[in-house]
Amino acid sequence: MNAVVSVRHAYDREAFLKAAQSRFAAAFGDSGPDAASFLEQLWGDALADDLAGISEQDAISLAEEFWRYGVERGSDKLLVRVRTAHGADGRNLERDILEVIGQDRPFLVDSVMGEIASQGLDVLAMFHPVVQVRRNDEGQRVASGGRCLNESMIQVHLDLLSEDLRERLVAGVRATLDDVRDAVEDWNDMRAEMDDAIDHLTNANTSASKEEQEEAVAFLRWLRDNHFAFLGSRTYQSTSRRAPKAITSPK
Repeated sequence: MNAVVSVRHAYDREAFLKAAQSRFAAAFGDSGPDAASFLEQLWGDALADDLAGISEQDAISLAEEFWRYGVERGSDKLLVRVRTAHGADGRNLERDILEVIGQDRPFLVDSVMGEIASQGLDVLAMFHPVVQVRRNDEGQRVASGGRCLNESMIQVHLDLLSEDLRERLVAGVRATLDDVRDAVEDWNDMRAEMDDAIDHLTNANTSASKEEQEEAVAFLRWLRDNHFAFLGSRTYQSTSRRAPKAITSPK
């Protein structure tokens, strides 16, 4: 029998979006379709089991502060912080919040959640809107013009942390996502190297049987076709030497 996981939303969709859009209009003016998409995705991730004791207005207040955090983000800058969650009336919600804003890339959520787990922290809730925004040369969000970017916005609710744990978490997440950026930026180059290896093995003059050769090529193709995360590559060179011929002399 399969386990049933509750996906009951914490808030009514229409009521949440109407109240949130009104709050955003008052705080940011005409924030455009990027903010509308942000709020829609936040509502989709807001599950009742994760947000017990957090009212609709509390959630909207948290969303406003998260959106405000990303008002300015220059170039490829990564924004990472941990803050204490406060409700709409300013009360402490007895949880801390990790917030990450940066260019959308593969593996971001898994990498952030992996870093949190490696530090022995429990996750209470997680939100991951991916929004398309425009930014001017100073990195500020603008309604038109500028550069159009896909940005990943990750918000993770945690138990209250000490200042030392906060600093350690921020440093760990930054280091992890720097590694992700390096790996992803080299992704196409590493896939091209795999293509070269496949071509080389396909046409290799080898002593292996045809079945073994085809099986090895099929395995490399399977790895290349998005079944393996390429984090690095290395080229090996080997020099084969023929065994010297035996020299015999007549008796």
